[in-house]
Amino acid sequence: VFAYAKSTLNMYGGSITGNSSAGGGGVSVKGTFRMYGGSITGNRSTDKSGGGVFISGGGKFVMCGGSITGNSADAEGGGVYANIDPDTGNASEFIVSGNAIIADNVKNGELDSSTGKYTGGTTSNLCLAKHNNTRATITIGEGGLGNNASIGVYVEEPADGVTIATGATADKNYSGIIVSDNSDYEVAHDS
Repeated sequence: VFAYAKSTLNMYGGSITGNSSAGGGGVSVKGTFRMYGGSITGNRSTDKSGGGVFISGGGKFVMCGGSITGNSADAEGGGVYANIDPDTGNASEFIVSGNAIIADNVKNGELDSSTGKYTGGTTSNLCLAKHNNTRATITIGEGGLGNNASIGVYVEEPADGVTIATGATADKNYSGIIVSDNSDYEVAHDS
């Protein structure tokens, strides 16, 4: 599925499954993609990033619910890849709220024909790109994340003290909901 620049794609339910593409195996976003429910699963990005969803620099993905699971990418972001446009330096926008789930996605996985999901490989859920001094981030949307939300995250060129999410209310600690896919780093609440 392709959301062109200046277009809006809304997903309220159903599934996007069993697809492959060179970037954004399930959904490629240059415009706006709003996901309120449903699932994106069993998709693969060949040669590039974003097995489930690829968000181009300047694109916008608003995830208010639903799940992105069991996808694979040959590069980073088996579930979602939030890109930076190398020409303009514009970061993609990723806004998340509700009980959104981005989990059990991999890099270089193998398709399990009995489940239709990719497994094995290296854990790679949401990858936040970095280009020069610009880094893609997560914005926590209105109403915040629910207690059943789960988001695994990896940052390109990881370093101590990197901000991965903004918009959280000061009294809500999301470090148990947003977790690091890189075992050398952890997600902590900046109080």
